[in-house]
Amino acid sequence: MGKLYFAKFNINSNINEISDGDITYILNKLYNSIDDKKDYKKDVPVRYRDEEGETQHTFNTERYNFSQIDKDDETKSITGWIVRRMPTHTEEFDEEDRVSIPTVLDNTSASTMFYINFEEEIITFTTKGRFGYLQIMDSFEKLFEIYLEDISFKIYLIKNPFDIDEALDRMKVVHKITTTLIPPNAANRSALEQLFKEKTAEFKDTNITSETTTWETDKRNKKGINKSSERFKNFISIIKAFAQRGYGSTEMEGTNSEGTQIEFDFDKDAPYVEFISDDNKDDRTTIIKASNQGISKLAAKRTLDNQS
Repeated sequence: MGKLYFAKFNINSNINEISDGDITYILNKLYNSIDDKKDYKKDVPVRYRDEEGETQHTFNTERYNFSQIDKDDETKSITGWIVRRMPTHTEEFDEEDRVSIPTVLDNTSASTMFYINFEEEIITFTTKGRFGYLQIMDSFEKLFEIYLEDISFKIYLIKNPFDIDEALDRMKVVHKITTTLIPPNAANRSALEQLFKEKTAEFKDTNITSETTTWETDKRNKKGINKSSERFKNFISIIKAFAQRGYGSTEMEGTNSEGTQIEFDFDKDAPYVEFISDDNKDDRTTIIKASNQGISKLAAKRTLDNQS
């Protein structure tokens, strides 16, 4: 089975000054701008073996682009493929001399299907062996900023709050928490303001577009951070609310009940996913259906959270 990841794309530049109407305008402009014509390029350091068997270092220029775009004006959604193109240092076999010879394939690629729901500001995608979720989210960010040059974006995976609770239960002693939060966009702004009016007001008042906070106690302190304190509980509530809406990332360090050091990365260990058959990872109908089912489940969970 394959994993369908859910990520929240966020307008980050001047977000504290942008109204919901402005966000709608920006999203519509982005929707209309996306095509398969533009590339995002970056240089990546690589190592390879030359003909003498020596290890060499160089830079590969990788290119990222959208492909096979299909837009649905009625639902304001886009499906297509995001493509990573790069030279590959590999070997080919010389039949005459019976040896492997280093060679470079100039235009290899890896691609994966995606779905963008502009109303919910959510991207869904699967991953491939040479195209992981960090590369995919980075390429979406950079491509969006190429289409809208005066706007910056931040993209975070949406997290599963049940996995976060399980991690906290498993981590008997917490020694360190590092979390990054960003201001909410239109799709979740009112809900988060109702839950954490003070936190969202801080973003507006200070005009910051990202906040990184670290709580830490010495690892030789056997008690760790006091998980039963009201301040800790409130801190975790804020982290969970922002995390399950795709407004940040968090890492925790501590020990389990056996005293073993453990780490928990919300992106790696607690992503919100839907499972789909490997045979259907490139099928538009399946991806759209699974994406909308997952988005509906998220909306239902958030409704229950707001009522509790």
